Amino acid sequence: MSCCPITYHDPCNIGRYGGVIQEPRNIIRALSSDFVEMEPSGAWNYCCGGGGGLAATGDYGQLRMQVGKVKTEQIRRTGAKVVVTNCYNCMTQIRELNDKYKLGVKVKSIVELVADSLES
Repeated sequence: MSCCPITYHDPCNIGRYGGVIQEPRNIIRALSSDFVEMEPSGAWNYCCGGGGGLAATGDYGQLRMQVGKVKTEQIRRTGAKVVVTNCYNCMTQIRELNDKYKLGVKVKSIVELVADSLES
């Protein structure tokens, strides 16, 4: 599965607090030869703005989009066409950022990425 550049967003809860940093990257690198790291990455990766379940509520939509602009620019700098993460709230937020700021990326969970590789 090496269709296009892929990057990984570290969810705050899973990466920074849970310490799951290298494992998703190992999976992506096993499935793609075109992995592009965000800068900064790992525990220092920028929050998407949807943390703490904010992406699941409509109450803070405008604020989430404003805060998420930093994440949008971080993604844009990678040149990636696919953003992978393993948090549902982050996926929701990044999809909304994608629409608002015209990133032109697909947003997938790590599970979707693995499932896609099994189909090909």
